[in-house]
Amino acid sequence: VAGQLRVSPARTPALGRSIIQRNFKPLGRQNPGGMGKAIASHTLAGRSSAAVLRPGGRFLKRNTAVNADLTPMETFTANLFAASLFPWLGFLYLLSRKEVKTNAMTNFGFQFLLLFVFASIPASLIAMSTYGSSLSDSDWLHGAAEGLLTVTNLLIVLGLRLPTLEERARPTTTSTKITTTTTSSSSSSTIEEAATTTTTTQGEDGDMSIFAYLNRPLGYLAIAVLLGSVLTILVDRPSLQHAPYLFGLGNIDAIQSFMGHRVHLRPEPPNALSLPTWMVHWSSLIEWLVAMRLVWNLSERTGNPAWKGLTWGMVPLHTSGLCACTYHFFYNHPEIEVLQTIQAATTCGGNLLMMLAMYRVAQRDGWTLDQLTATLPSFVRPKQDRQQESSAGEADTAAAAAAAAAAAAAAAAAAAAAAAAAAAAAAAAAVAEFNEGKEWSDELQLAVKLSGVVALLSYVTKYGETLLPFPFEHDLKVALAMVAIPTMANIAQWLFPETEANAQDSTNLPLL
Repeated sequence: VAGQLRVSPARTPALGRSIIQRNFKPLGRQNPGGMGKAIASHTLAGRSSAAVLRPGGRFLKRNTAVNADLTPMETFTANLFAASLFPWLGFLYLLSRKEVKTNAMTNFGFQFLLLFVFASIPASLIAMSTYGSSLSDSDWLHGAAEGLLTVTNLLIVLGLRLPTLEERARPTTTSTKITTTTTSSSSSSTIEEAATTTTTTQGEDGDMSIFAYLNRPLGYLAIAVLLGSVLTILVDRPSLQHAPYLFGLGNIDAIQSFMGHRVHLRPEPPNALSLPTWMVHWSSLIEWLVAMRLVWNLSERTGNPAWKGLTWGMVPLHTSGLCACTYHFFYNHPEIEVLQTIQAATTCGGNLLMMLAMYRVAQRDGWTLDQLTATLPSFVRPKQDRQQESSAGEADTAAAAAAAAAAAAAAAAAAAAAAAAAAAAAAAAAVAEFNEGKEWSDELQLAVKLSGVVALLSYVTKYGETLLPFPFEHDLKVALAMVAIPTMANIAQWLFPETEANAQDSTNLPLL
């Protein structure tokens, strides 16, 4: 509505006049695409659309800050992005069921994506109202929002690399069995249980806190990216649309000035992504591939093959990210804007597939649809189950009383077993400490590999594309090939998975 108002500056207060004059242009023929598109197209995959370049490469700023006059294709794209949120919420609900037994960090990582989604909305509005452009054409806002997606994927990878609640509850050593002559099976089972509990690790009721999970190399990396995004947003630069994200840290403008006359480097348009913004884009793509590998491995770790279906559901979301990066590679030119519709379709389809795959995982782990309509909270066990347990407990009372004598006779054996279990627990603690040190080392190695690969790809992308003619020719066929070929390679690695040894190596980066 505000975009269609005729505002007379002479009739507005001085403060209001300065805001209105800066944010709203006079009415006239306006470019299609506005607030609705800016909001909806910067959702789960995290990128938005804009027509900012003329065919000759000249920068073209949008004429209006707010406009609801969308083309049918833009409306369809916006609706797809908006609809993709609902299956994602369904996926989060199923992932957090107690039967699935994912750890706190895995749940938190996938839920953190909602912060990225909703933070992108005000960022899009700021870009539209302040600069008259889309979010993808304001580098400092674009990079800060995309940084939240990178943090999301880092948290997901961090959670998936660590044991699930089910794995935490498994015995770390072989429990010592008690051999004793008793007249009741109830007493022997009681003693054996006491010996086993001493050799188990932290279980479902004792999961680590989020802060404990973050005290790791990948956690430090996620915190650093988050602080960088917050720092960039807090710096007040409303008049600089193309101010680079993270102040352009790592940009080497001297490359173009030094080599331009020798290699005929083409000058980048004003809306070209800065190096830090390219880094968070590449990082998000690679981290998602790592997460796909870890989800695939969950099928072996948990004994639930349905986890592999979740990996297949994640494939379209990686394609969605490829669409966004390809769109930025061509400097957001309107001639390849169809990539945004493909991005919206793959985002919506991928979220739906992930929700369905997560339903199969939860179902195989014991969750049923009846629990969806239960009146009690999801973390409370169903009332019928509690009543059955209560009845079973009353029935066992008599048997427990009859077995009291046998339990007393086996007290000496229980004490001996407790001593053996304590020794086993000490050995298990030593093994756990060794494994923790190795896990920390492996994760640090993965973080270093990830940072190095991301930096290399970002430099090659930003400065290498100025050597090529096609990013400035905006050929849609080339753009589609840049999306299709990596997607087919991604599909191939799951059709023909690696050997078990390579797949279990958590420091390997999957196929790029």
